[in-house]
Amino acid sequence: MGSRKLLIFAGTTEGRLLASALSGTFQVTACAATEYGASLLRQEGKPLRVLSGRLDTSQIEALLREGFFCTVDATHPYAREVTANIRKACRDRGVPYYRLLREESDLGDAVRAEDAAEAADFLAEKSGNVLLTTGSKEIEPFLRLQDWQDRLYLRALPSPENLSKCARLGIPLSHICLMQGPFSRELERGFLLHWQIRYVVMKDSGREGGTQEKLLAAQDCGVQAVVLCRPPEPDGFSLAALERLLTAERSD
Repeated sequence: MGSRKLLIFAGTTEGRLLASALSGTFQVTACAATEYGASLLRQEGKPLRVLSGRLDTSQIEALLREGFFCTVDATHPYAREVTANIRKACRDRGVPYYRLLREESDLGDAVRAEDAAEAADFLAEKSGNVLLTTGSKEIEPFLRLQDWQDRLYLRALPSPENLSKCARLGIPLSHICLMQGPFSRELERGFLLHWQIRYVVMKDSGREGGTQEKLLAAQDCGVQAVVLCRPPEPDGFSLAALERLLTAERSD
């Protein structure tokens, strides 16, 4: 098999689990886009080399020159640009690429939207408070909503960048919650009831991202869920299947 060095883009729960599980078998380098994500990897307490920061294609190619026998893309299902960059870098450098996929959720009667702009267009015709759980990158389209300063609420990861962006856009502090999920069904209900939410906008982040809890809480509270559709995914593997595959390769 050659080198025992394994590169994992591990900015998700299952990415961290895979990096932790394989750290005793391979020399694992785990990458996270943010320092917060890197800190979660370090908390695993395993012999991991952890890198933080967003990398473009050329930077990924430079990293691949260290001699990894393969690369695992365990980034978020909605991280289109990152996945494209990793795939291109691996293709250009001739490094085998594996995609770790999340199972899609049963969305029930949720409204589907292709992207944040389409979700905002749908909500433009509606009244009532809106909770965004899609992160700070998708805020801008919703600033077109009438009376958004009063109606729009946001939940995102706890980072200085997210707080700074919210302040810059003029979102009231009382309408912002910066917390690390996923959350229980009960806590999701608490957010909806406390802010008197009528519509909750989410991504299908799968079981690991707490999508089912969000959907059930919305159903409990009579809140309409609006889900941003996942981008098309390349072929990939589940966490368990990929761990088995890589472990088998090591034993060959």
